[in-house]
Amino acid sequence: MNTFPSWLVKFLAPAVKPVIEYEEMLELQIKNILAGRNEEAKLSSHKTVFHDILSSNLPPSELTAGRLQNEAMSVVAAGIETTRWALTVGCYHILANVGIEQRLRSELEHAMPDPTRMISVPELEKLQYLTAVIQEMSMDAYHMHNNESVFPESQTFKPECWLNNPVGPDGTTPLGHYMVAFSKGTRMCIGMNMAYSELYIGLATMFRRHRCFKLYETDRSDVEFAIDMITPQPKLDSKGVRVLVG
Repeated sequence: MNTFPSWLVKFLAPAVKPVIEYEEMLELQIKNILAGRNEEAKLSSHKTVFHDILSSNLPPSELTAGRLQNEAMSVVAAGIETTRWALTVGCYHILANVGIEQRLRSELEHAMPDPTRMISVPELEKLQYLTAVIQEMSMDAYHMHNNESVFPESQTFKPECWLNNPVGPDGTTPLGHYMVAFSKGTRMCIGMNMAYSELYIGLATMFRRHRCFKLYETDRSDVEFAIDMITPQPKLDSKGVRVLVG
């Protein structure tokens, strides 16, 4: 795709036009950072990962606009698509199970009497049922998280299985040890804490500030894994999770 001029690609393949324009936007932002990297890296009160990269001792070949643009594509795409899908799946299962929705709303109402005042992420992390819901909706490492010997009834959305310090099949290892949504070891996702923050804030905001959500022409097949496109995707003819807001 990079072999052809951008205008030609947009003309020949209109479907990829948004992707090309997105790449061009990132390229412009990277060039702006490169143009003022010395002052911005020192004076900015809100540095980006690219200011840190430019302030590092990496060789010049690793600091080109093209290299940083590719890095930007990876960082932004990984930070958007994964949490977007987790929230989509989580919201479906919450709304499809009245008991889960009621219990979640009850906990949030107690923790946040004023729905317009968001509490801090550390405070949200102390909410046991919200945390259990997030743990349950984060289980997208398909083969490991569908291991019935570790996660019985793995196809059922059960936040309760994360309550009261659950353990694994050996009876001693914490169940969280088997959670690998963000991988493990040196290749573990570096954005894990930010992703969890987005999930906590996203769910707390939606289910505390908005009183009535109702699924519209949506069923489980709209969130079930059917296609691997880096992130799990549902059937091709799915219209996504659609909701009526009252």
